[in-house]
Amino acid sequence: WVQDAVVGAGAHVHLGDGLAEFFHSFGVGFGVFVEQGGGHLGVAVHSWVVLEAQALDGSRFDYSLPDCRAWLAKMRAMLREISEIESIGDSIYKIARIINRYRSSNEQFSGYQIKHIKSMMDLVDHSLTEMNSILVNYKEHSNINRAYNIENEIDNYRDMIKTENFNDVNEQKYSYAIGTMYSDIFDECETVGDYVLNVVEARMGVKKKE
Repeated sequence: WVQDAVVGAGAHVHLGDGLAEFFHSFGVGFGVFVEQGGGHLGVAVHSWVVLEAQALDGSRFDYSLPDCRAWLAKMRAMLREISEIESIGDSIYKIARIINRYRSSNEQFSGYQIKHIKSMMDLVDHSLTEMNSILVNYKEHSNINRAYNIENEIDNYRDMIKTENFNDVNEQKYSYAIGTMYSDIFDECETVGDYVLNVVEARMGVKKKE
């Protein structure tokens, strides 16, 4: 966004009221100049290198362009974290809908199916706990490898269960309907694990190598 604004010395770009309100919510117009008229937020680029900023208390300060780019990178990471956390909530809601569908049916999970579901839920709980730990601590104090290891455990467990479930349904150990609900729970748990890892990667500023 700053790069788009830097079109030359003396360039002046107006932004909408919504973005002005967004920046005001932080208490500081970082890398921007807060104008008084019309409730608009303007960007005043006074040179190719330095952006002028004004705090809400009227004090003024300068930020170099690299500083602003670093801040914007942090903002992008934060917005990605928020988006992925929302996706975690969506997947958990889908799990709740599957369980509600199960309870409304005449089907019953077997004892070992319930045991496997509980084991997967424990893995997902561990991944969420690790994510929370990384979010509330400084990056240099966090170890992303633990999050990767848990995510791999979730993936491997889901793959094992899907293969086992496919064989059990073919051998008519239980109905196709119960097998589908059983498999759907594991699929959504694995999806939660993926979203959790996305949050962790956004927080740590890294991307897992395929």
